[in-house]
Amino acid sequence: MKNLMVLTYLSISLSSISLAQSPAYSIQGQVKKVINSNSKSQFPLVGTLSSGDKIEISVFQAELIVSTIHLNLKKQIAKQYLDANSEVSIFEYDFDNDGVNEIIVEHNGKSDPLGFTRIVEVFKYSGGLSERVGFLISGQNECVIDKNTIHFPRVNSQGDIGSTYVFQKEAFYRLEYENPALAEKNYWNPKKQ
Repeated sequence: MKNLMVLTYLSISLSSISLAQSPAYSIQGQVKKVINSNSKSQFPLVGTLSSGDKIEISVFQAELIVSTIHLNLKKQIAKQYLDANSEVSIFEYDFDNDGVNEIIVEHNGKSDPLGFTRIVEVFKYSGGLSERVGFLISGQNECVIDKNTIHFPRVNSQGDIGSTYVFQKEAFYRLEYENPALAEKNYWNPKKQ
């Protein structure tokens, strides 16, 4: 029994080590990277948005704080619990093609030791005012941005097609896919019975 417990512990430990070495998170598309940080960065980190305003990643108590700075006024827009695996990346992209870039804040989830839960927050930003228009959660290590969509592809043995979100009317909407082959085998359709 003791040998079985040690063997189980070793197999769990080894699988955790191999999972922790997963590829880094990447955002693909015509996005502009503004600033990137991890738990080992020297804070505060400051970047410049395309509008000329500043964006800052700082630490307060046990949280990473993302703030915009407009005319020397600082406003917090996002925060994340700080631990040994904390990562925050900030990008800009124009989802609605209005000439004003939205701010994308990508970070790993709170206390996620392996870094697999990724949160992508999208903010409309203009003149120091920000509004969160998207809060998207993914378990994937990749995000593809194209035109007005954010796509989280899934690569797994179940053949999932991933999650796609479309930005329209100042909000993100998740697209649901239907497989026509499965729709024909719909056993809950009373007309076919």
